[in-house]
Amino acid sequence: MFFQLFKTLLSRVVLLLSIVVALLMIATGYSGLVNPESCALWSVSGLLFPFFVLLDIVFVFLCLVVRRRYAIIPLLSLLVCYGPIRSYVPFNFTKEPPKDALTILSYNVYRYAGWDYLKKKHNPIVDYIAHSGADIVCLQESATRDYDSLLIDPVLNPVYEYRDTMMKKIDGEQLTLYSHYPIISGERIEYESKGNMSMANELLVEGDTVLVVNNHLETNGLSRDDKKKFQDMVKGEQDKNLELAILGKLKEAAQKRGHEAAAVAEYIQRYRERHPYRSVIVCGDFNDTPISWAYRTVAKGLQDCYVNAGNGPGYTYERHTIHVRIDHILCSKDFEVYECKVDKQISASDHYPVLCKVKKRAKP
Repeated sequence: MFFQLFKTLLSRVVLLLSIVVALLMIATGYSGLVNPESCALWSVSGLLFPFFVLLDIVFVFLCLVVRRRYAIIPLLSLLVCYGPIRSYVPFNFTKEPPKDALTILSYNVYRYAGWDYLKKKHNPIVDYIAHSGADIVCLQESATRDYDSLLIDPVLNPVYEYRDTMMKKIDGEQLTLYSHYPIISGERIEYESKGNMSMANELLVEGDTVLVVNNHLETNGLSRDDKKKFQDMVKGEQDKNLELAILGKLKEAAQKRGHEAAAVAEYIQRYRERHPYRSVIVCGDFNDTPISWAYRTVAKGLQDCYVNAGNGPGYTYERHTIHVRIDHILCSKDFEVYECKVDKQISASDHYPVLCKVKKRAKP
């Protein structure tokens, strides 16, 4: 009798918890649909989505053990979240890229980590770019204040005939574009930000004009000390004041990124209205995940190269127990994406580079 009561109680607890986890997974998975201006807390909750996916999978097996028919709840919720799960952890069959595919590199170079290589003849980040084989290179945090530019230009200038840079005057933030193709125009995308920026360039690629937008959107504002304390929180140390402070920074940064992303999306939309047959490539450090509001805003009408051709979570930032894919390459749908990867062979920067190969689809 006691055993039967215990089993009934356990099954009901598992049922209740599986429903709660399913609802939280769905809420965080679609948090990118929520404007951070209207509900910042819900908007940033997407950072917890992978945790709830794993927890939901655990409840699939728990339900199968306790009461099999209850497993329908976590299984259905996984199906509902297929879209955000695929965005977060895509799996694709490999396709051999054609020899004339366009290779694109996006890389936050962390000011070339110059403080580590001031007295050395070679910088691994510079050497990596030079030997990447990329036709178009979009760099973020490329200012050389902490590193001698005389050690960069002699390496990259012979490889790339065309280049453009744009600098933020306040803290020296800089974006750089290197290209094998002629750069025919360049301008800043205007939005209010102290240290972040976006720039747009038109390139002449095999006779076609292609718009390339390079972005470094608002950071989360977490200091190194914050990240270290966040690491301690993940390990189980509780500090409510710290949790509120970090949450406040995340919410504020999400709201700022929302405004910046809206400005970038509006610029791209206006450009495509004026030039509907031109291709678009959007690169950069979005400082946000592939299910976020900022990402969705910029990516509207475009395709994500990593989602279409990459495999696995593809984390581009792994520091202090924070593992996220916040660097993205997007392109218009007139491109076919053959390959996209996060290259973890180089770890000199605090970000990993993203490389993809695309080719313009034949006109019907």
